[in-house]
Amino acid sequence: LALPYPVEHGRLGGEQLKVCVAVEQISRICATSGLILVVQELGSLPLLLAGTPEQQARWFPDLAAGRALAAFALTESEAGSDAAAIRTRAVREGEGWRIDGAKRFISQGNVARCVTVFAVTDPAPEAVRAKRHMSCFVVEQGTPGFATVRLEHKMGIRGSPTAELLFQDVRVPDANRVGDVGEGWSIAMRTLDRSRPGVAAQAVGIAQGALEVAARYAAERRQFGKAIGEHH
Repeated sequence: LALPYPVEHGRLGGEQLKVCVAVEQISRICATSGLILVVQELGSLPLLLAGTPEQQARWFPDLAAGRALAAFALTESEAGSDAAAIRTRAVREGEGWRIDGAKRFISQGNVARCVTVFAVTDPAPEAVRAKRHMSCFVVEQGTPGFATVRLEHKMGIRGSPTAELLFQDVRVPDANRVGDVGEGWSIAMRTLDRSRPGVAAQAVGIAQGALEVAARYAAERRQFGKAIGEHH
């Protein structure tokens, strides 16, 4: 888990290719374990791309040491591929923000200590679909009003939980805002650009592992007097 984090925080400072190779090799044996590294990087990338040195120093050491997990909360029930349609809102209150809304299909959402949450920060109703009015915040586990309301029942990769999250009058300080107000769309898209190759690497690793299992089985399983791999 130390691989994606900068060396100035005492970590490995791996480039994207190194992270992908690690994910690929881990996924040859276990798709879930490979995904845990992918999601740890995904949830941390907003901080890596747009966080302040103080924010990075606050969260990166525990994330890199595996003492804490991260999650990335953009998707909603009616805003999946159409991420600009998110309805979660953050309203400025005094020195901080109040967040209300819900997120769905959030990997590690229920076990992550810090979740990078994207919300609309313009009060005008027409801003719901306006990309320029989205902002990013870190919400920490245990914050009042932040709860897991459901876990998805999945066919596989069950070691990585997928959660539905609820935010009801969740208050966070302005120090938890990542990047400038209105910069959330850019941060989210840059994060996805960096993280998607890791998912591809996971798929390659799963395919490699499946091929190795199949080839070994074809050499060991015998029918009609010879290994099945020797049949036409």
